[in-house]
Amino acid sequence: TSHPLDMDLELIEAHRDISKLMPYLHLPVQSGSDNILKLMNRKHTAKDYRKVIEKVRDFKPDIAISGDFIVGFPGETDKDHQETLNLIKEIQYSQAYSFKYSVRPGTPAAISFNQVNEEVKSKRLYEVQEILREQQLKFNLKSINSSIKVLVLRNGKKSSQYLGRSPFNQSVYFSSEHKNLIGSTIDINILEAFQNSLTGKIIKPNDQKLWVKLILKNNTHKDEITIEFPNNSLLATIVGNYSINISKLEKLIDVDLN
Repeated sequence: TSHPLDMDLELIEAHRDISKLMPYLHLPVQSGSDNILKLMNRKHTAKDYRKVIEKVRDFKPDIAISGDFIVGFPGETDKDHQETLNLIKEIQYSQAYSFKYSVRPGTPAAISFNQVNEEVKSKRLYEVQEILREQQLKFNLKSINSSIKVLVLRNGKKSSQYLGRSPFNQSVYFSSEHKNLIGSTIDINILEAFQNSLTGKIIKPNDQKLWVKLILKNNTHKDEITIEFPNNSLLATIVGNYSINISKLEKLIDVDLN
C-alpha cells in the first residue's frame, strides 16, 4: 500500500520496467472531496490522486487499481459524498475496500461536533459499494476466455479444488487431482467470472506431451530424474523404469503420454 504522495516517477517507472512487479496497485484515497481530505490531514487533493493514477496508467496501461474509502467522516456533506462517487466512477477500480467512519478515541475527529448520522453513513456506504461492485464485476468479466498465470495459494473448500491469485490480485478457483500444486504458478484458462472471483481450467499445451517424452527418451539412467515443466513451473520428480515414469507423469500433468 502506498500513499499518493509517495508515488514518485521512479516507483511508477518500476511498475513498467520490473517484471517481478505485478500489474496491480493498491492506492488508497479515502475520499474524493478536498474538504474531507483536509479534515483527514491526508496532505493531498483529489486532483493530486487523479494525476498519479493517470501517470501510472500512462506507463502501465493494463494495471489494476484498487483503493480504500471511508464514508461519513465528521463534516462530510452530500456534496462531499457526491465528489467521492464522481471520483470512483472516473477511476474505474478493479476492486476496493470501503467502510463507514467509526469513532476512534484520542483523535480530533472523535470530538468533532459534526458527526454524520449513522443512517446517512449506511446509505452513503451502500451507494459507494454498489458502484464498486459493478466495476469489480466489469473488470473480472474481461478475463473470460483469457489465459492467465495463477499462483496457487491453498486448497479450496470443495474436493480437488485449489485457490490462487492472478497477477491482478483476483481470486481464481480451479480443480485438479494433483496433490502438490500449492506454491506453483499454473496457466489457467478463465471460464467464468463473478464479482469476487474467477473460475477456470488448467491449460495443457499441445507441446507438453512431446517435451516430456523427449526428456524420458533421452534419459538413459534408471535412477531418479527431475523434470520442470516450462509452461507452468511445476516440478515433477520421477523414480523407476520408463513405464512407471509414464504412469506417474500421466497422473501428474493429467495427459495421455502414449
